[in-house]
Parts: sequence; structure tokens; C-alpha cells
Amino acid sequence: MTKKGVIFFAIFFVSGMKLFSQEKVYVPNFTCEGCDKQTGYSAAFLFADFMKEKGFFEPILTQRRDTTVNPESFNEARESAELVSTKYFVIGRFVKLESIFYIKITLYATSSGLQFWSDSKQCNSVEDIPIVLKNIAFNVASEEKTSQPGSLEMVSMTDAQKINRIRTNKSFGFIIGTMVPMSEKKMNHINTGFGGLMSFDARNFIFEASAEVYFAKDSLYDGYSYGDINNRYYNLSINTIYPLNTTNSAPFVCLGSGFSYRESEVNYYPVAPQMGETDKFYDHGLLINGGGGYMLKRNSDATLFIYARAYMFMQDFDKIAYGAMLNFALHIEGW
Repeated sequence: MTKKGVIFFAIFFVSGMKLFSQEKVYVPNFTCEGCDKQTGYSAAFLFADFMKEKGFFEPILTQRRDTTVNPESFNEARESAELVSTKYFVIGRFVKLESIFYIKITLYATSSGLQFWSDSKQCNSVEDIPIVLKNIAFNVASEEKTSQPGSLEMVSMTDAQKINRIRTNKSFGFIIGTMVPMSEKKMNHINTGFGGLMSFDARNFIFEASAEVYFAKDSLYDGYSYGDINNRYYNLSINTIYPLNTTNSAPFVCLGSGFSYRESEVNYYPVAPQMGETDKFYDHGLLINGGGGYMLKRNSDATLFIYARAYMFMQDFDKIAYGAMLNFALHIEGW
């Protein structure tokens, strides 16, 4: 046999073995509750196409393409699978609740009607349905399944990496909270404040830039005179947030750094007015913060973050102040 003949025979043999090893699966139209029948019919077509692309199964797509007719029931799908002599058949079900699509696909043995494999996922829009269907089709009859309900992994996963967000996301938002200096006696009043922020959800990490101002005014008595104290902090920070799991609501750890400018003014009012004095402090330096928190509704248009952090304010290497921060931030998709 010539060299060309050997190559041709090898290709033919491998291809034949592949076709021989493929099990046939009957794919009826999917049901769709809360959405039109065409969505379920189109989904069945895409699912069969993705199964064929993967190559482990040979899908046999239903010939019922009339969108005015209801999809086949379980018994009807099983009878159709027997007629076309497939070893398995699938039942696909879509349920739409508000803007969320819940998708469940189950593989059954034609001979017994018993469930052989099942997987379910969810997505936020019609545009994400092909991604979900491809992921399920590529994992049919394997051990790879969806994680817990509400997981962001359920929406879009690539062959290379499971992502932690439905899509990368840019947001703007607002932040409120408190800043409590602890290391300086004259500064240890609770400062309340607010600010604005911009963030970028890069799937595994969330990057955030914020501008905040904190201020406090309180009375003061040091044993011989009365007075008041005014604090103001102006902070510019960049923070990195790392979610600890892929669920819609999840704890996180965070680390950040930035620049802080502080104004503090202490006014004393002794018994004799002429003895009054004012101390003013104006300084600036590096602000480092770290801690953790919890975020709610990450895959929605608005996400709430709750932060609890410790910080260090470094005017110089030998002059370091520290304290705590508690914040609430709302990230709104867009910008």
C-alpha cells in the first residue's frame, strides 16, 4: 500500500470510529414559560447545533417547526425518540421571571424513561442564552455541572476559564460612611462623610476609584478650658476588591491606597477670653486601607457594598496615624 493510501485509510478509520462511537440524542422543541414559543424552538436548534459541534453525541432535531403547536410532552418526546431509534432524548425547559431566564435541560434514557443527566443555569438577557446553551451542550453527560443556585458561573463560562461576572461591567456610584481616627487624642472623634466613585468589574477582581470627604465637629474639654474641634479629611483612593466566591451576593476582601489631605482646627475658650487660643493642623500623606465586607446583587444593575476597613495615614515614616472606616457604597451600572 502506498503512503497516500495509508494516510487515507487512517483518516477514514479514525473518522469511522468517531461516527460509530457517537450516541444519538433526540432533541424536541423546548418549552418556554413566560416567553414565546419561538424562543424555545430556536433554543432547541442552537442546543442541537452545539452538541453536534462538540462531537460526543449525534443530535436528531425534531421536525416540528410550527410555532403555533405546543412542544412535545415527555411521553411524546420519548415516543419520537423510539421512532428515530435514539438511545437518549432531552427535555429542555425555559422559565422567564421578570428579566431572568431559568434554563434546565435533562437527558433521559429512551428505553427506560429514567433521568440520565441534568443541568440548570440562569441568565439575565436573551443575548446570554446562546452562551448558556453552549456551556450545557458541551457538558452533556459529563460530571461538570452548574454550581449552587444564584452562582454567577451559571451565566457565561468560557472553555478556558469560569468567569465570576456575567460580563465585565463599568459602574459609577456614591459612598457614605464614617472615619474614626484612633491614634491621636485630639482627632479621635467620629467623622462622617460622603463621596463619589467609579468602578470596573473585571470578573475575578473589582477595581474602584473614589473621592471622599469626611468631617466632624465636637466639643472639647481638657480640664481647664472648653473648646471645639473641627476635622476634615479629603481622600482620593484606588481600591481592589476580591470576591471570595462567585455567588450573586458574596463576602469580599479589599485593599487600597491613595492620598489624603487633612485639616484640623481646635478652638479653646477659657474663662478669660483673652487667653483663648487656636491650634490648626494642615497635613497630607499616603492613605492605606484594608479589610473586607459584603456585596449584594452583583449581577444586577445596582450593587450594594458594605465595607469595614482599617486604615493608616502616613505623613512620614515616623508619623503614622491609624483608625477604622465603615462605609456603604452603591455601584450603578453605566459610564
